[in-house]
Amino acid sequence: MGGKRTKSVRGMTLLEVLVATVIISVSAAGVLSYEYHAAGQAKTASVYADAVRIGNFLLEDWKANGGSTMYANSVDETHNDSDMVFAQTGPGVYRFTINNIPMQVALSRPKVTGYQRLVPLRVTVRWRTDFTNAVINNTTASRPVILNTLARVDQAGG
Repeated sequence: MGGKRTKSVRGMTLLEVLVATVIISVSAAGVLSYEYHAAGQAKTASVYADAVRIGNFLLEDWKANGGSTMYANSVDETHNDSDMVFAQTGPGVYRFTINNIPMQVALSRPKVTGYQRLVPLRVTVRWRTDFTNAVINNTTASRPVILNTLARVDQAGG
């Protein structure tokens, strides 16, 4: 009957290798892009958490002093000590660096009138979106972290 058939063992063609390489390259680019964005979001989350902690610290300290106007309305030169973490740059505005990220804190408090016993206190923490040490202004700043509370005027320092 018929002759013996032999199976030919065939390798991959150049086109198959190129298609596989393109698929792997696109997949790797997607994974690396995800890792890059995840790292950026993790840094932003860490800075946001630091801003909330610093804001809470200042708000609680300010509240313990009865919402003293010293924090928000006057320039206290003692805050410019090289040993201090916070450097006052203007009335109620402080700069500091935490985890190598420069931040700016603005403290605001309305004037107490009449028989008002509670005064609202506000702490606003901002940083540059590129995390550099340059000037923080409305176009370069992150979305601010804003913390509010009330303080009794008759507490110490009020």
